[in-house]
Amino acid sequence: MNEIKKRNRFGRFFFNRSRRDYQLVAPKTWGTFKQTPLTQEEDEAVTTYFRLRFGGKVGDHFWYTNNFNKNVQGNELLATLLQRPCKRRFILYTNLAWDLCLDQRGAPFFKDMFAWLDATIAFFVKHPENHLIIKPHPAELVWEKGTKSVREYILEKFAPLPEHVTLLETNVPIRAADFLSSDVIHITFNGSVGFEFSTLGVPIISPGMSHYKEAGVTYAINSEEEYFALLNDPAPLIAFAKEHAPYAKKYAYFSL
Repeated sequence: MNEIKKRNRFGRFFFNRSRRDYQLVAPKTWGTFKQTPLTQEEDEAVTTYFRLRFGGKVGDHFWYTNNFNKNVQGNELLATLLQRPCKRRFILYTNLAWDLCLDQRGAPFFKDMFAWLDATIAFFVKHPENHLIIKPHPAELVWEKGTKSVREYILEKFAPLPEHVTLLETNVPIRAADFLSSDVIHITFNGSVGFEFSTLGVPIISPGMSHYKEAGVTYAINSEEEYFALLNDPAPLIAFAKEHAPYAKKYAYFSL
């Protein structure tokens, strides 16, 4: 019963007046809230929610599972992906095309998600010592049936991709959270995994405009040079992620 009560604490809607939906809600309130540590009950509520979410028990995961390819063994595919020899492994999570083409959703140094995708994939094509796995957003299975998907965009722009750049099918039965137990660097433009994974101290690069970036949850990146420097050497990102996990957890409680 207590777990159900804690679970229901999250997943509500925000109505944000005079600010865009990707901007920090109530920045003055957050400025005060972030100064105070979470209580044990609050900390446990966040932990419980994300344990259920990462385990596929709550959230939007249920919208897509019926569209997954039942002939693909997710665990076997995941094991194969993570066994490929490389210097470093990166997982890139795309957003939906229509979700990121809206006004002012770029980054200070990338015009939009597509400019970021182009630059990031081009970088990894030139670095065969690394392994890049691109995971399309599973909502493409539901919402992109009548439009061009981001996965199709990548294929049109970059096919054939080199062996060290893996573009997953959208319908593979692998969730973003399935990569959490592996030693990888995560990349998103401004997806929700940016602050969700940060609560666990997982290193994640997020250059796009987002409410959690404005809150200081993710590593600050102010230029294209800084972005590519982190791809070359993510050590500062890894240290930041571990140190700021409690801060990210606090923001998760505040925003969810």
